[in-house]
Amino acid sequence: MVDVPKSIRVSGYAAEIVCGLLPLPAREAVAAHLVEHRDAAAVPAMILHRFPDYVGAEEIKRLWYEDLDAMRRIMQTAGLRWRDFRELDNLFHLRGFGGGREGPGLFEIGFYEGERCVFEFVPYDPPPDVDPPALHLRTVPLHWLEPPRVPPHPPDQSAVSAGTWAKGTVVYPLPPAEIIDPRALKLDMADLTSIGIGEDSFVAGLRYRGAALEDETVKIGEEEGYPVTWYSSARRRWMEMYQRD
Repeated sequence: MVDVPKSIRVSGYAAEIVCGLLPLPAREAVAAHLVEHRDAAAVPAMILHRFPDYVGAEEIKRLWYEDLDAMRRIMQTAGLRWRDFRELDNLFHLRGFGGGREGPGLFEIGFYEGERCVFEFVPYDPPPDVDPPALHLRTVPLHWLEPPRVPPHPPDQSAVSAGTWAKGTVVYPLPPAEIIDPRALKLDMADLTSIGIGEDSFVAGLRYRGAALEDETVKIGEEEGYPVTWYSSARRRWMEMYQRD
C-alpha cells in the first residue's frame, strides 16, 4: 500500500519581513527624494505647519516597493546598486504570518492526506459536529521566541525595516508515513516591534513533534507593503524614511 502524501497547510496573511543596514548617504538621498517629489498639496496644512518635511506613508511605500527606476537612481548617487527591497536583509529576513494582539491571529491550519482535509484549526469556535473535525486556533500551543534586536552598528549605517503581506497559503510537507496528530503542532511566535514592524505578534514558523517544519509551496496573492522605517540610535526609536536625526 502506497502512503498518501501528508501536509499541513496554513491559509491567512502571509508576510515577509526584511531588516538591513543602509549607508547614511543612501538614507539621506531617499529622504531628500521623498520631500522633493511629495504631493504637498495633499498634506493638511496643520500637519505641514508642525512637520514641514512630512511625507505620507503611502508615498514612501510606492517609492520603496514599486518605483524601481527611481530607487536605482537614488542609490546610484550613494554608490550602491538596487535591485529589490528584499536584498536589504543583512540583519533579518523572516517569513511567516501576521498575528493578532495576543495570539496567532486570523488564519486557518489544515491537516491534509492528499487533497483531503482531515482536521482544521480555525479562528472561531467551530460547531461540535463539523466535518472535518476542527478546534479553535487558540488551542494550539505557542512557543515565544526571543524578540529580534538591531545589533550595534557603525554610526554611518542605518537599520531599515520593510516587508510585504498578502493573503496566501503555505504548505508544509509531512513524512508520508506520518500518523497525523494535531496535538503535536506548536506555533513559533515573535514580537517584531523591536525591528520596526508594528504587528502585534508574528507567527514565525511551525513545529511538529518538536521539530521545525520547512515550507515547500507558497501561493501568494497581491502583496501590500508594510510601512518603511529606520532606526535612530540617537533617539532610540524607529522613524519614517523622510525624517532625519
